[in-house]
Amino acid sequence: MDKNNIMCLKMPIGKQLNVLSKLYFGALTHKLEHLEIERYFSILILIENSGNKCTQQYIADCMEVDKTAMVRIIDYLVKKDFIKRVMNPDDRREYWVQLTQKALKKMKEINRAVQTMNTATTKNFSKTELTIFYKILEKMQANLIEMPANKVFVKAYVHEKFKKQVKK
Repeated sequence: MDKNNIMCLKMPIGKQLNVLSKLYFGALTHKLEHLEIERYFSILILIENSGNKCTQQYIADCMEVDKTAMVRIIDYLVKKDFIKRVMNPDDRREYWVQLTQKALKKMKEINRAVQTMNTATTKNFSKTELTIFYKILEKMQANLIEMPANKVFVKAYVHEKFKKQVKK
């Protein structure tokens, strides 16, 4: 085993997954940067798969983002005309977050880019290895869910140029 592998064994698994996540999302956002949605395509995918009846709170919970950051992200995506807020006809206090026509037209491209990245990331995996990999991820998540833990929110970073665009 070489020195780098020994060092990786000593590092927290979460740190290693964080590095992997940054590399993955860096490449994916590069593929989709022309859409000007920053890295918020995951939110669009979540909305698409929820049947367009998800609330801002639901999105924040699924993405594990605090409410304040989620408001900014939703405002940003509304300003970019990718999502809209629609009043729930059964509860006027609640709003659903839905994809706009513009977003619906871009979802095929977004989903294709994600699939391309997933394929490129796992290109040297056999079907068996890929199945095992996803099972391991599921087990790790289940193990961590069972453990006592502090609530950790990842602060959603909105680049200054995008904050200015939302305020206009």
